[in-house]
Amino acid sequence: RIPKNSQKPPEPSRNSGNPEIPTSREGPKENSRISEGPKENSRISEGPGPERLRILRHHLHLRSQGWLQDPAGNWVKDENAEFDSDEEEPPPLPPP
Repeated sequence: RIPKNSQKPPEPSRNSGNPEIPTSREGPKENSRISEGPKENSRISEGPGPERLRILRHHLHLRSQGWLQDPAGNWVKDENAEFDSDEEEPPPLPPP
Protein backbone atom coordinates (compact mmCIF):
# COMPACT_ATOMS: atom_id res chain seq x y z
CA ARG A 1 0.00 0.00 0.00
CA ILE A 2 1.46 3.30 -1.08
CA PRO A 3 0.72 6.40 0.97
CA LYS A 4 -0.93 9.20 -1.07
CA ASN A 5 1.72 11.82 -0.36
CA SER A 6 4.73 9.55 -1.05
CA GLN A 7 6.41 9.12 -4.41
CA LYS A 8 8.07 5.78 -3.71
CA PRO A 9 6.57 2.68 -2.16
CA PRO A 10 7.47 1.87 1.46
CA GLU A 11 10.19 -0.70 1.92
CA PRO A 12 8.92 -4.04 3.14
CA SER A 13 9.89 -4.88 6.68
CA ARG A 14 12.34 -7.70 7.16
CA ASN A 15 10.27 -10.57 8.52
CA SER A 16 8.64 -8.78 11.40
CA GLY A 17 6.96 -11.94 12.65
CA ASN A 18 5.19 -12.65 9.36
CA PRO A 19 4.85 -16.46 9.13
CA GLU A 20 4.46 -16.29 5.35
CA ILE A 21 8.03 -15.10 4.85
CA PRO A 22 10.42 -17.96 5.55
CA THR A 23 13.69 -17.23 7.26
CA SER A 24 16.78 -18.85 5.88
CA ARG A 25 18.50 -20.95 8.49
CA GLU A 26 21.09 -23.41 7.40
CA GLY A 27 20.89 -26.77 9.08
CA PRO A 28 23.63 -29.38 9.27
CA LYS A 29 25.17 -30.12 5.92
CA GLU A 30 24.64 -33.54 4.42
CA ASN A 31 28.32 -34.24 4.00
CA SER A 32 29.45 -33.15 7.45
CA ARG A 33 32.00 -35.22 9.35
CA ILE A 34 29.45 -36.06 12.05
CA SER A 35 27.19 -37.93 9.64
CA GLU A 36 30.08 -39.93 8.21
CA GLY A 37 30.68 -41.89 11.39
CA PRO A 38 33.97 -43.26 12.67
CA LYS A 39 36.30 -44.58 10.02
CA GLU A 40 39.56 -45.00 11.89
CA ASN A 41 38.12 -46.77 14.95
CA SER A 42 36.14 -49.44 13.11
CA ARG A 43 37.06 -51.96 15.84
CA ILE A 44 34.82 -50.10 18.31
CA SER A 45 31.76 -50.51 16.10
CA GLU A 46 32.34 -54.29 15.93
CA GLY A 47 31.70 -54.65 19.67
CA PRO A 48 33.44 -56.87 22.21
CA GLY A 49 34.73 -60.28 21.27
CA PRO A 50 33.19 -63.55 22.46
CA GLU A 51 35.54 -63.93 25.45
CA ARG A 52 34.86 -60.38 26.60
CA LEU A 53 31.11 -60.97 26.25
CA ARG A 54 31.37 -64.12 28.37
CA ILE A 55 33.18 -62.20 31.13
CA LEU A 56 30.72 -59.30 30.95
CA ARG A 57 27.73 -61.64 31.18
CA HIS A 58 29.26 -63.36 34.21
CA HIS A 59 29.93 -59.98 35.83
CA LEU A 60 26.32 -58.94 35.18
CA HIS A 61 25.05 -62.23 36.59
CA LEU A 62 27.07 -61.76 39.80
CA ARG A 63 25.84 -58.19 40.17
CA SER A 64 22.22 -59.26 39.71
CA GLN A 65 22.70 -61.97 42.37
CA GLY A 66 23.83 -59.41 44.95
CA TRP A 67 27.62 -59.54 44.65
CA LEU A 68 29.71 -56.36 44.58
CA GLN A 69 33.35 -55.78 43.76
CA ASP A 70 35.49 -54.05 46.34
CA PRO A 71 38.27 -51.63 45.28
CA ALA A 72 40.73 -54.55 45.13
CA GLY A 73 38.49 -56.37 42.61
CA ASN A 74 37.31 -59.07 45.03
CA TRP A 75 33.66 -60.12 45.03
CA VAL A 76 31.87 -59.42 48.32
CA LYS A 77 28.26 -59.84 49.39
CA ASP A 78 26.01 -56.81 49.24
CA GLU A 79 24.67 -56.42 52.76
CA ASN A 80 21.28 -55.34 51.37
CA ALA A 81 20.82 -58.51 49.26
CA GLU A 82 19.50 -61.91 50.35
CA PHE A 83 21.73 -64.96 49.98
CA ASP A 84 21.31 -68.66 50.66
CA SER A 85 22.86 -69.63 53.98
CA ASP A 86 25.42 -71.88 52.23
CA GLU A 87 26.48 -69.30 49.66
CA GLU A 88 29.89 -68.05 50.80
CA GLU A 89 31.73 -67.58 47.49
CA PRO A 90 30.51 -66.14 44.19
CA PRO A 91 29.95 -68.69 41.44
CA PRO A 92 33.02 -69.16 39.22
CA LEU A 93 33.22 -68.03 35.62
CA PRO A 94 31.54 -70.74 33.52
CA PRO A 95 33.66 -72.52 30.90
CA PRO A 96 33.40 -71.32 27.29
